[in-house]
Formats: sequence, structure tokens, C-alpha cells
Amino acid sequence: MHLADGVQFADAGGWQRLTHQEPVWGTVVTFDVRGPELTGAKQAVDFAVTFLHDVDAWFSTYRPDSHITALRNGLRRRDELPDIVEQVLQDCEYVRELTNGVFDPWAVTDGVDPSGYVKGWAAEIAAGVVAGNGFPNVSVNAAGDVACLGFQAPDQPWAVGIRHPLHADQIVRVVRVSNGNVATSGEYERGPH
Repeated sequence: MHLADGVQFADAGGWQRLTHQEPVWGTVVTFDVRGPELTGAKQAVDFAVTFLHDVDAWFSTYRPDSHITALRNGLRRRDELPDIVEQVLQDCEYVRELTNGVFDPWAVTDGVDPSGYVKGWAAEIAAGVVAGNGFPNVSVNAAGDVACLGFQAPDQPWAVGIRHPLHADQIVRVVRVSNGNVATSGEYERGPH
């Protein structure tokens, strides 16, 4: 049953549910907000969506006007970038060290590509934006990088299904998450990347 603003009753514990799919970053980011009362949840999701589009303007390697593109093209130095871009690049350096170079955004032909970090980072912040606006039970799926806060139903952690890489109709594992993240990566969605 659908209500105003895309809110519908979920079948788990009588909670309401709001879902939203936002095309951004060449993929789709899905919001799933749940709770006993979701009045105002659409506005909270809208705030998070605005953040996702800001992330695109800061970090997209496909947009000619992004800050990362300007850095990659030598049009800007790191010390000329917004603080948030510099912080993410510092985080990427830390993860590169932590993984002994297995994750290395600088090991690309065109300079730097922090996309492998940014997607999960942005999903976690977007979930926090929704929760910070009064809706603590939220899941944000950024094409395989899933951030979960709270519960999907009363006392039930979020269930995140991990798809079989060769068989789209099969789930190989379900991970139960409350206040955590799950990230997967594969070529089955976007090809080699």
C-alpha cells in the first residue's frame, strides 16, 4: 500500500518504508528508510541526494568540471582543492599504506582515481545524513557499497544479499548488518573497472 511521498507500509513489524533510487555517478544509489513513522523522511533523503551530487562534482573522473579532473589534468594542485577533496585523498593514502599498495588510486594511467574509496565513503555519509535528520533506520546501496544504520524491522538487522558473480538470480550469502558497511565489487555490473 502506497502513501504520500513514496512511503509505504513494510510487512515487518508494521513499520513504514520509504525507498528512493537516485541516478548518480554513472550508476544508481538506492535509499531504504524504515521506521514506525516516516513523516519528513523524503526531505532527509533529499538532503542526502544533494550530497551525492556534490560528491560527483568533487570526485567524478568523467566530468570535465570536477575537482579530480582538474587535478588529473594538471589544472589544479592538491593545495588548491577543497578541503573535503584533500581529506579524501589523504584517506586514500592511508588505505594504500594499510593495504600495502593493493588499493592504490594513483596506479592508474591518468593520475589519480579515488572512486574505489569514494563510493563507500559517500554511502556511509549519505546514510548518516538521513539518520541525522531523524530517521535512524536507513540503508544506502551505492552499487555494491552498502551502508546500514539501525534496523530493517524492529530488532532485525539489515539483511544484505551478496549476488553470485556469474548468476544474477542467485544470492551466495546474506550478511546481517546493523551500524556497519558491506562492500562488493565485480565485473558483472559495469564490466572491467
